[in-house]
Parts: sequence; C-alpha cells; structure tokens
Amino acid sequence: MENIKFGLREIATLQFAILPDAYDSSAEKFQYSFGINFSFPDIEKRMICCSCLVKYEGKISPFLILEVAVYFEVEEESWDQLKGTKTNQIKLPKGTAHHMMSLTIGSARGILHSETKNTEFNRLILPTVNLNKLIDADVIQSIA
Repeated sequence: MENIKFGLREIATLQFAILPDAYDSSAEKFQYSFGINFSFPDIEKRMICCSCLVKYEGKISPFLILEVAVYFEVEEESWDQLKGTKTNQIKLPKGTAHHMMSLTIGSARGILHSETKNTEFNRLILPTVNLNKLIDADVIQSIA
C-alpha cells in the first residue's frame, strides 16, 4: 500500500476539564498519561477518527483532562486499498496511522494552548510523543 490520500474534515474537543483542587502550582514538573485510539465511525463516507486522551496528574487525581478527535475522509481509491480483498476489515498502514495521529496530537497541543491561554495552566505543554512506541504495526479493524 502506498500513498493513502485523505483530507482532514473535523476537529472535535470531546473533553476539556480543569480541576484546580488537584493542581500543585509549586510543582516544577508534571506527570501525564497519554492514550490514542483509531475508529472507523462512518464506513460509507470512508471516515477514520483518530483520538487522543491526555491527563495531567496531580498527587491524588488528574487536574487537567483533554480529549481530542480528528476525523479524516479517505479518498475512494485509497479506501479500496485499505479494504483490500477482505471486505470485513480495514488495514491502515503504520505510516499513514503515524501521519494521522501526528495531526491529531498537534491539534491537541493547539487546543491545550488555546484553552489555557491567560491562565496558570498555560505553562503545560504537551511534550513530543514517539509514535513508534505507540503504533508499532498497521492498524487493523474488523468492520461489519
């Protein structure tokens, strides 16, 4: 599979919450957890959703939660490549998955900055993420 063509169609902030009681403003470094997900919400429209969930952790509980989803529409010819000969699964190549997730993480970084502008939480910057550790193979999804 080569050169999967797609376009960005929507960016959605699924969750954004600041819980100031769990925040220690004197801390120099913060722990965070990070998760990613791929889904295929509309097969007929050839849509792929990449989402990431970020939680900045306080000593007891998270103090900032951000979940972002980015929706991509795959061109028909490329979609046929993703489906291949197996009509009950989609195989998203690792390189394309990295590209889509990079766009999603970049969107999350921008949303975090925008949502925390002019607050003490603006010093939180989503660090760079090594996608090779998170996505180490093609993304394969069964479809009905």
